[in-house]
Amino acid sequence: MKKLPMHEVQHFIQILDESSYSLHSENDICRFLEVEINVPMPLSTPQYRMWIYENYSDTESALLFKEHHVMADGIGILEIIMLITDEFKPEAMIDFRPTTWLNQMILYMISPLFVLFYLFPIICKRRDKFIITNPDLSGDKRLAIGKKFQINDLKRSAKDMKVSLNDIC
Repeated sequence: MKKLPMHEVQHFIQILDESSYSLHSENDICRFLEVEINVPMPLSTPQYRMWIYENYSDTESALLFKEHHVMADGIGILEIIMLITDEFKPEAMIDFRPTTWLNQMILYMISPLFVLFYLFPIICKRRDKFIITNPDLSGDKRLAIGKKFQINDLKRSAKDMKVSLNDIC
């Protein structure tokens, strides 16, 4: 496996020292991220940033992560964070927004209508006639004959007619 040189890693991972940053509460982290979220990431660098703050509390370190929305949205970024932390706790993930019973019933009742809405045009659309399976009954014959040409024959014909090979093809 190829190792990244340290100067490349420094583009997206930064270890925050305690003397420059005092991040000991959720509000401190929010203020830090409010500033950092508005700093644009150059397109020539990876589209994510990580900050490690080792002494967030007596027993915890903080891992802060910022990524461009093209990498992952919502639950995707939470899954990334859960995979790189020490303990995998699915219950720590943010749950989906709760819906009311009425909203769920409306969705259940409308779902079959959406199926019909999309199936109706497919079923009722007039299909184009296909000459082999649905031949025209007018009596006209339609025929095409193909032939494989050798490239040398094409070159000779082009030379005889004083045109380019592209003109013949």
